[in-house]
Amino acid sequence: MRRRNIVLAVVMFVLFFVWVLALSEYAGNTDPTNPPGATSSYTLEDIYNRLDTGADGTQSTFTEPTSGPGSTMYTLNQIMDKAPVADNTDGATKADVACGKKYWSLRTDGSGGSSWGLQTGTAPQYVAKTGQVVSYVTGDDGYYRNGGLPVVVLSWPGSSFGGYNRASFKCYDGTAQFTDNGDGTVTDNLTGLMWTKSAYWPPTPWEMAISESKSSFAGYSDWRMPNINELRSLFDPGLSSPYLPAGHPFTGVQSSLYWSSTTFEDVPTSVYAWAVDLEDGSVDFYVKTEFYLLWRVRGGE
Repeated sequence: MRRRNIVLAVVMFVLFFVWVLALSEYAGNTDPTNPPGATSSYTLEDIYNRLDTGADGTQSTFTEPTSGPGSTMYTLNQIMDKAPVADNTDGATKADVACGKKYWSLRTDGSGGSSWGLQTGTAPQYVAKTGQVVSYVTGDDGYYRNGGLPVVVLSWPGSSFGGYNRASFKCYDGTAQFTDNGDGTVTDNLTGLMWTKSAYWPPTPWEMAISESKSSFAGYSDWRMPNINELRSLFDPGLSSPYLPAGHPFTGVQSSLYWSSTTFEDVPTSVYAWAVDLEDGSVDFYVKTEFYLLWRVRGGE
């Protein structure tokens, strides 16, 4: 009996061994034929620090672990606590952030054109062509000044000489200042104003120039005479004769006087109007019966 039990045990062992071998052959080799490929990724600590302090973090290369996992440093809840939260009440919109500046919008309602995530602000910065920020101090000569230096503002409201309205300033994204529209018109991307490409109109008295400025051209019927500040918005203070930026697309520009629609208000009878001399950039008032040039504009005001 004992011998039979021993034989049975040996047989069971052999059968078990054969079964294990058969199972391993069926399953194949469970060890990888090659080590894992190199993968770079951030750790939870990197993500936490990015949200917490803005730290860049460094992606690390995956290596085969030599021991069990240690502390994960931060929990997912701790990381979530650092993540921004939607705020459709006090969250900034594009119009609240400086033109061209990047910010993370908390808005999810689309208010002001802003949606969740990285956005670019559109609030005007009142940048002058000289690259200085305008301080809104106007001298007796009508120039906006910053630190005592004359500057030319990008956009001009109304026809009031020396006046300004912050809402009229444009957000300039750094593209080329002028766009030749190919139809005899040029758009100034700093102000949004459209000018006739040809800056030459035969000299004429002021009243006649006002009337002639309104004639239709290039499919537009809202042309007019520019006010004094709109004319000066074309200036490049570093140049002269004519006082326009290098590479401008205009034709027929004369180093001479151009009428503006702005009258000299200190004279009750308004017999004078302001004009710009493109030879030296000077601005002065002249009797309206004198003959000066006209350069037409549309938009603005």
